[in-house]
Amino acid sequence: VTTASSELLASLAKLTPRYLPFCVTLRDPEIDRIAHGVPDPNGNRVADAYARSVALDLLAQRQVAFAELTRKGVLVLDAPANQISDQLVDRYLILKLRNQL
Repeated sequence: VTTASSELLASLAKLTPRYLPFCVTLRDPEIDRIAHGVPDPNGNRVADAYARSVALDLLAQRQVAFAELTRKGVLVLDAPANQISDQLVDRYLILKLRNQL
């Protein structure tokens, strides 16, 4: 977690006693593909291994940040851009149903 993201985490956490902060992030499907996909057998193995390592590290850092936010009472939605609207509406309806708004 970088300095900038730790400042964001701290700021969002301060809102939780009075508000219901909701952090929405866009997940890049290309990062998922690089991290979990099958490398090109004809490609550069060293470059593919490096890219996979960086992608896995990025995903792990995001999970740490999301877990920290969730632990501090912040709602988190992480979805690809093409699914964000549907998932955001679904989450809103769930919150409304539970009288959390």
